[in-house]
Amino acid sequence: MSPDPHISDLRQRLEHLESRLEEKLGGMDPATRSLPHHQRSVTDIRAKTKSVRGKLARAEGPGLEDLKSELEADWENLNQTLERWIAHVDTDFEHRK
Repeated sequence: MSPDPHISDLRQRLEHLESRLEEKLGGMDPATRSLPHHQRSVTDIRAKTKSVRGKLARAEGPGLEDLKSELEADWENLNQTLERWIAHVDTDFEHRK
């Protein structure tokens, strides 16, 4: 059975999101990166990413149709969480200049 294109696309989007997170972290000053609120946000994003990855692994077999809408909702939540955090980091950076 060939992989579902929706699931393949979601995997690619998830990989891109993880790359964006690591890129943002790599560009941050270590002192800023170690602030508790940033650490909590990154921990939350990574936990959500892990959850979506787990659901993607289960999406290979029967019940895929039931998981698709749940995976899409999880993806939207994760993506919005990352976008809000990046905006917060950028705002913090502008205020510290």
